[in-house]
Amino acid sequence: CHTFSTVATGGFSPHNGSVGVFNNIYIEGIIIVFMFFGGINFALHSQIVRGNFSGVFKNPEFRAYCSMLVIGILLVTWGLTRVSPEGDAGEAFRSAAFTVVSIQTTTGFVTDDFNIWPEYLKLLVLGIMMIGGCSGSTSGSFKVIRFIILIKIILRELTKLVHPRAIFHVKVGDKTIDPDDLSNVAALTFLFLGISALSAMMLSFMGVDLTTAISASIASLFNIGPGLGAVGAMGNYASIPAMGKGILITCMLLGRLEIYGIILLLLPIAWRK
Repeated sequence: CHTFSTVATGGFSPHNGSVGVFNNIYIEGIIIVFMFFGGINFALHSQIVRGNFSGVFKNPEFRAYCSMLVIGILLVTWGLTRVSPEGDAGEAFRSAAFTVVSIQTTTGFVTDDFNIWPEYLKLLVLGIMMIGGCSGSTSGSFKVIRFIILIKIILRELTKLVHPRAIFHVKVGDKTIDPDDLSNVAALTFLFLGISALSAMMLSFMGVDLTTAISASIASLFNIGPGLGAVGAMGNYASIPAMGKGILITCMLLGRLEIYGIILLLLPIAWRK
């Protein structure tokens, strides 16, 4: 069960404590490796098998993906070491590595209850949830390549404030991004954030506390699984009202099909030949 769920970045476990029930560093290490590969574009898998490692490392999305994981792991390790009574950096790194890789690849396995981590680490976990793995992988969420393009769009607009007459193109690696693709990323960003906010608001109207409402909406729409509050790493969604579960089911479908697919199904104009 854990093998299939790891490769598919599904995160389902027959144990209430998820992978943490084993408390085995070797099992965690193996799962980390395959979660990492699950978050990589499948086109890069074939290059790895053929031994074309230079082509893999030239891929800008792969480099950004690895950089985000390393930075996330180091920040969480630092944060956990600060609050640990023993200051055990080894255990902090072990917990950080598994949690960050699991959350960014949208697998959702847990070994530690990040619900009791310091507030700034919880915010970091929420941020990691909203990035996800690479395009063309089994992971969900926004995807690293879109995040790169979004950052470059923001930098372009800031540069245009200084040089309003200049013409700037957004490039990722050697490829110039088409204006239609830029609009697509900007619109999808708005939809992801807007739907997250709307679903969180609706859950809060049903009596769900704000932390649980926000994190449950993000975890569902970005296809993570565990969130914060009542739906934290060691919790579940049983306490969410029936109508709230319906909202989260809709979020999961929207997130997995990247919103546009579901919207097209509901638009009458798309039904015409």
